[in-house]
Amino acid sequence: MLVILYAFNSNGQDIPFKFYNPDTTKYQIIEVQKNDFDSFIERSKVALDSNLSEKEFSLSYGKLYQKTDSCFVFKSKKGKPFELCRIQTADPHYKGNVNYKFVGTLCGNAIISGWGYEDWWTTVVDLNTGLALRCTDIPKTSNCKVAISTTNYYGDEYIDLINLEEMELDMLSFPNFSWTTKSIKSNENRFMIQLEMFDRKKEFRYLSVTFK
Repeated sequence: MLVILYAFNSNGQDIPFKFYNPDTTKYQIIEVQKNDFDSFIERSKVALDSNLSEKEFSLSYGKLYQKTDSCFVFKSKKGKPFELCRIQTADPHYKGNVNYKFVGTLCGNAIISGWGYEDWWTTVVDLNTGLALRCTDIPKTSNCKVAISTTNYYGDEYIDLINLEEMELDMLSFPNFSWTTKSIKSNENRFMIQLEMFDRKKEFRYLSVTFK
């Protein structure tokens, strides 16, 4: 389901954004002012630990996946198999080429960067349950419970809201060269997001996202 929401500031202007798979019981999303963003006390983000190679993952976590010739196959929260594939042909311009690289661990999750023709993503695999999800970039978190990741894909800004404990993801989208993510602060279950207008540098808006 797709729902279009609006966040209003004191002047009555709005920021249209799209919310995929919305559930108002999960989040509170409101617009705040610059002074709220500036005064927000940020907690240090958990650092990515680059300590997990593909070989080590294959040897140590064999029960978490099935393996085909070119793909790892993981479980997902929705029950549909989740594939992570490496397909490399002799033609570097072949649009079906895809690849991945294990980049480390974060909060007990394997973090794997993937890329293909005009596309890129990050796969997160829970090293206890084997559940996997795909997000836009390496998640940022300060408490290993909830996280956020962002990317801009040809003018469309995407902000992933990730529940690491439940391995669930929802997405905010700012389409058509409207707003980009300039900065993110986090503290426990709350994230403060500074947005910059795509074609008007130094024009900012601010969102508060609180995981309930």
